[in-house]
Amino acid sequence: MQAIRGKLSISFLVLVLVSLLSTGASYAVARGEKIGVIIGVSGSVGALRGGSNVALAVKDEVFLSDTLVTGADGKVQIILDDDSSLTFGPNTSCELSEFANEGKSSRFSANLGNGIMRVITGTITESNPGGFKISTPLATVGIRGTDLTVITDENSTEVYNNNSDNNLTVNGADVPQGNKAVVDEPGGTPVIGPITPEDKEQNLLLSTPPGGDNTFAGGQEGGGLGAGGGLGGAGGGGLDLLAAGLMTDITEHPMQIPVPEIPPVPIIATGTVSGGLGIPSLLTGNFGFSVNLGDGSIADGFMKGSGSLATFDYSGGKGVADATGFSIADFTGSGSFNDPYQGTQQTTGAEMYGDSTLERLGAIQDGGEVPIGFALLHDGIRIISGPGTGTITR
Repeated sequence: MQAIRGKLSISFLVLVLVSLLSTGASYAVARGEKIGVIIGVSGSVGALRGGSNVALAVKDEVFLSDTLVTGADGKVQIILDDDSSLTFGPNTSCELSEFANEGKSSRFSANLGNGIMRVITGTITESNPGGFKISTPLATVGIRGTDLTVITDENSTEVYNNNSDNNLTVNGADVPQGNKAVVDEPGGTPVIGPITPEDKEQNLLLSTPPGGDNTFAGGQEGGGLGAGGGLGGAGGGGLDLLAAGLMTDITEHPMQIPVPEIPPVPIIATGTVSGGLGIPSLLTGNFGFSVNLGDGSIADGFMKGSGSLATFDYSGGKGVADATGFSIADFTGSGSFNDPYQGTQQTTGAEMYGDSTLERLGAIQDGGEVPIGFALLHDGIRIISGPGTGTITR
């Protein structure tokens, strides 16, 4: 992406993504490393991977930093390399942000931005109790080994402890077996109460029917895939997705799942960035724009400012965010600046830009910082440029 430059160029903050390094062979620290495999798919299911949309099917591998996306009819089941089971319901988006399967240092974390997710833990929680976490816009879920379901949107996060006692926390509060926790504000204290029959009727992912013929059989006793009864362990009492109506029998459609169009994801698909810009003692102002975190398109850009150096008011900016950063142009509006030799001159355009890639913008949590650069143009030349810092709202 273009560097900030011009007659009055000032450096702006560059957000640096620091990669964690490890000498352990089982650590998935590089983007693109396999951490699991898909064993069941229904409807529209895909992943945002490296800035691209990738359709997913049975037997496809899942990679670190994938953001899994399901449509209104989409459902998918994944087995991680530690035998943990992740099942996602419709209208869901979840980033697989961290995975390591290496003894006491084992860990897993995911950012569930919207939708429904069921987890049955594998060996990570056996090796490192507390090393398994799920974050939502409102809550942090700590898992020490259990079977749980998380449902979230921008207004509420509900967490259901389906199996184990005292092995689940929500924002630091213990959630006993057979209870649910509800949080309605970021970091708030959860309201905890029993899981009701109505809860189970409204949420098929909570059902655990007995095993039958239509199960994902195989695996080892006590973890991951249980023989004869779907997920969960010996004796076939785990989660049977086919019997629950959450998956179609993959033997009826072997590798014939059509490539879906990955739909926009409600709530987290668009981010709005806004904040302040300026040059100390010379001008101050504000800016904003919206970015589609799926395809990278940027719209509704605006920048306004005034001071002894310049006065400007631009809106309607359009642009794109990609693997190199973002840029916004095509503004309409007007402005003027004070040329020390020729006096007041009119600006003929404006630009905004930054080093935050589409992938990075998609990973920034609600309220996180986004640095930008701005420029005023005169006859196609950046006559004034400077920094700004905004926050993203998702």
